[in-house]
Amino acid sequence: KGPPPPARGGPPAGKAPTPHAQRARVEDELARFLTDRLGLASFDRATPLADHGMSSIMSVELAEELSRRWDVHLPATLFLEYGGLTELAEALTERYGVAAALPAPP
Repeated sequence: KGPPPPARGGPPAGKAPTPHAQRARVEDELARFLTDRLGLASFDRATPLADHGMSSIMSVELAEELSRRWDVHLPATLFLEYGGLTELAEALTERYGVAAALPAPP
C-alpha cells in the first residue's frame, strides 16, 4: 500500500501548510465572516476594524460567535485588542490556533 491520499483540498500527505498559508486562510475566512455579519458588500482589508461600524457590544458578540464557530476560546475583547484584519488573523493563527479549527477547504 502507498501513502494515504492527500486530504481533499489540503496539502499533500506529510506536508503541513506553511505559517503564511495558514494565516492567509484564517484572514480569508475572517474577512468572509465579517463581510457577512456586518452586512457589507465587500470588506476593505486595509481599513481598521473599528472603521467598519463595529460597536463594542457587536465586537463582543462577534468574538463569541467565532469562539463557537471555530470551537476555540477567544477573549470577548478580541476585536478591541487588534486594530486590523491582518493583525487579528495573525493572532488567531499564532496565539489561538484557529487554523487547525477551520474546516478543510473545498
